Amino acid sequence: MLKKRFDLIPGIVATVKQYARHEQDTLTQLTELRARTGTMATSERVQRENQISHALGNIMLVAENYPELRASENFQQLQRALNELEEQLSAARRAYNAAVTDYNDAVQMLPTSLVASLLKHQRMAVFTAEAAERKNPDVQAMFQS
Repeated sequence: MLKKRFDLIPGIVATVKQYARHEQDTLTQLTELRARTGTMATSERVQRENQISHALGNIMLVAENYPELRASENFQQLQRALNELEEQLSAARRAYNAAVTDYNDAVQMLPTSLVASLLKHQRMAVFTAEAAERKNPDVQAMFQS
């Protein structure tokens, strides 16, 4: 699913570029985040995914200011595909967090904690949204420059 989302990013960026030439900073940020995502540790991957989600949200906010962009069939298809992927990612994050919670419980509770300590298993971090993603974005600040 993450691969599908990464594959959608160039199409979204190209479509938005046609309509929103002066929103280059947001588009550049998203493209750079996509390019820097490769094989990385889970904690780094979580952080990068949060950044990409935030950047994609900014792109969708930019689109709200361009009626011709919102009316574009290409953009509508990309937006529908992205929304579907985001729903799937949300479900996958919930499943991942449930599995991590079960794992962390097993690492800490007897008798499995004894085996976990022998095998040097440690607690894992759950996938959480950053504070910036939980609050409403300041749309006005995004368009001042």
